[in-house]
Amino acid sequence: MGTEKKYKLNKHEILKKSDNFNKIFKQGITKPGHHVSIIYTDSDFRKIGFAISKKVQKSVKRNRQKRLLREIYRLNKHLFPENKYFILFSRGTSDNFLELQREILTLLHNI
Repeated sequence: MGTEKKYKLNKHEILKKSDNFNKIFKQGITKPGHHVSIIYTDSDFRKIGFAISKKVQKSVKRNRQKRLLREIYRLNKHLFPENKYFILFSRGTSDNFLELQREILTLLHNI
């Protein structure tokens, strides 16, 4: 039962307000990848937001990308630094879970 809490994605960990997204997009540092970019700024605690490019025309594909990013974060949140706000920004060019996960983890090592 202890491992369930470890991998749970709590609501207080997710960025929701557009003001927060705008601030991070303007002031944040971007680590670009081929399929995903990580944008981050310093803060007192860790929060994460998920954004998909509007160039992905179908909402079904955008929602799938967001689900994939959420799952990657949920499984690997222990690797994300505690004192930063993050946005995982996907271009929607890949639906491969392992490929996206590998890229995100590689970008995290550069932070």
